[in-house]
Amino acid sequence: MNITEEQNDYENTKNTLGILRILSQSEKEIEDNEIIPQDKVFKKLEKNLKNE
Repeated sequence: MNITEEQNDYENTKNTLGILRILSQSEKEIEDNEIIPQDKVFKKLEKNLKNE
């Protein structure tokens, strides 16, 4: 294995851990009922985009 492959492996591992952290946090938010309905999210996004 050369240094470039090792760097790619490190980056892949780092990205995978980041995704797993986000997934874990999302699952906890769902369990704690800290969710926002999809329609409210889209309405807020549309409002923010119109204000830019």
